[in-house]
Amino acid sequence: MAPFSAPRTAPSSASSIDALFTDAFAKESLLLDIRRPSLALSAAKTLAAAALVRGDVAISDVSRNLARLTPALDMAHWNECGFKIGLCRVSPASQPHALLALVNSTAFGAVLDEQRRRFDRLYTRRAHVHHYTQFIELEQMEHARANVVDLIGEYAAVQSAPPPARVELPLDRAIALR
Repeated sequence: MAPFSAPRTAPSSASSIDALFTDAFAKESLLLDIRRPSLALSAAKTLAAAALVRGDVAISDVSRNLARLTPALDMAHWNECGFKIGLCRVSPASQPHALLALVNSTAFGAVLDEQRRRFDRLYTRRAHVHHYTQFIELEQMEHARANVVDLIGEYAAVQSAPPPARVELPLDRAIALR
């Protein structure tokens, strides 16, 4: 996700903070091109997210906006409240506040798969390989490719895995025994 800043002239109100969060999590703000259907963020599971906020922003404004935006992100079942929040009271230069939103989702698996496909196309022809063999062996390149394929498979498995029916936590069990 991209960093978003409000101009210095904008008032530091709750509505400008809300607009900042809405803009930061909009699909037009993504640094990766995931507008293709196979990469759609709306169809992807969100594994973790972070909101790094600078400026005079109250934690209540951040919490309210994350509560508003979380339903749109299909969070992984093991990390349903997987947002990390970073607050820094020091405003960025010439702006009252700024937000950097970072999101790891299964949509990135499709990006990796596209890069793997491009790599395979060049590697089968041994194009440009001589530049890399000065520094690493061919076996290391093949091992790195295998690692990327494994990671793509893990993203796909997370995307297609249904959540468990109900996970009973030790605290739930202790409360039930009372």
